[in-house]
Amino acid sequence: MKFNTIFNNKRATKNHEGAKAYMLGPKEELYTTVVSSILSKSYYETENERLERIKSLVKQIGGEEPEFVAKLAVYAEQDESENSTQ
Repeated sequence: MKFNTIFNNKRATKNHEGAKAYMLGPKEELYTTVVSSILSKSYYETENERLERIKSLVKQIGGEEPEFVAKLAVYAEQDESENSTQ
């Protein structure tokens, strides 16, 4: 997945500390949220908030790109299994 794309001003925002940042698209947000959930807990949101955000993104993306959501779910499950056995 490419993240180094040209951002326009519509995607400019600020992060939790007020620094310049860029909003991710729904697919990028879902991917980064799922992968970061596997690796660590979030400082900025509770586990329930993160789960609700993932559910919302899956509903938003799933109808348009169910294959992307399915592949991400398989990847996350495999990665979680690998991390739990180490």
